[in-house]
Amino acid sequence: MYCKHNIIIPGEDAVFTCCITGEPTPEIRWLVNNQEIAPSERVTVTYEEGICTLKISQVTPQDQAVYVVEATNKVGKATVSANLVIIREFSIYTVVCLM
Repeated sequence: MYCKHNIIIPGEDAVFTCCITGEPTPEIRWLVNNQEIAPSERVTVTYEEGICTLKISQVTPQDQAVYVVEATNKVGKATVSANLVIIREFSIYTVVCLM
């Protein structure tokens, strides 16, 4: 599993997408601060044909965190994490490595 980091400005949408496969088909959970993320007006979670997506609409600085997707089935559990970094508009940053 791999999930790309998001570096965006406030008000934009953050989208985390990863490919998850397993036999039997795993149960998927997204977590932030060790708490499961519940869908809401701003948050949507989908898992279709092995593609798992978390979308957070109109991010705020309070959304900055490490997001974790967890896939679990009777064979075991796998997790992967990605950062959501909120930067101020018109700031210039150099990102050397996100892995």
